Amino acid sequence: MLKLNTEFNLTKTTSLNCAAYPTVFLEFEQQYRRFDDSTFVFVSNNGGTTWVKYSVNTAFLNDDITNNPETVQLNISATAGGQANVKVR
Repeated sequence: MLKLNTEFNLTKTTSLNCAAYPTVFLEFEQQYRRFDDSTFVFVSNNGGTTWVKYSVNTAFLNDDITNNPETVQLNISATAGGQANVKVR
């Protein structure tokens, strides 16, 4: 059996200004099937100097699969709310 470990980062290159928004949700669509892995979204409120990790798909067991597409809403307010220099990856 071939097992691949894939890690890649897709980072929004320009900062988002969330200063006027105390509550911030990141919404995206995915198609996902779990196979001995984990998925995360990282959020920075200082332009990418440090990152906070948010877990996604934590309730999935191996071979669980999403609908295609599945909409995910992730509350990132703890990091991005009220911040002027937010990046997401």
